[in-house]
Amino acid sequence: MTSWNVLCYIRTAMEAVFFACLNFNNPTLIRRAKKPIGVLKPSVAREFAKALKYNISIDIDANMKLANWIDDFDLCTLFGNLLDNAIEASIKEEESKRYINVRAKVIKSFLTISVENNTVEGEEIDFVSRKDDQENHGFGMKNIKNVINKYSGEMTFETNNSCISIFVMLNKV
Repeated sequence: MTSWNVLCYIRTAMEAVFFACLNFNNPTLIRRAKKPIGVLKPSVAREFAKALKYNISIDIDANMKLANWIDDFDLCTLFGNLLDNAIEASIKEEESKRYINVRAKVIKSFLTISVENNTVEGEEIDFVSRKDDQENHGFGMKNIKNVINKYSGEMTFETNNSCISIFVMLNKV
């Protein structure tokens, strides 16, 4: 095992412990959370912690037991960036309106993912990072698109008033 693998393993183990300690019965934060497969726990844990910090209600319904054909790193990259982007958009809205809904399931030979969140009504959606540290940010959508391309997938989005929905479909290649 290389030192990089050891560091990744330690980080994953620490994040998994943190994820296990999260309170999934907090109705003000989470309306319903079905824990996704194990590999996603660290990625989702980071985003749950961030959502908790910003009082964002988050609802995840993910059943991906049949998505074993997708590389673990790709799944974590995809979910981590999708959730991070949803949180970044949601924190612009007043606290009482903040929410994120995530749905993921395998249909035949496709993994389908939808992420819906609120954002400021009328704000232009251009998927460009507005974080202060531009040198270390702005890679999320590029990473998402790389995973989508790897699995001959597609991504679409739609906006409706103060809501944005992103749909991702990955093909079993």
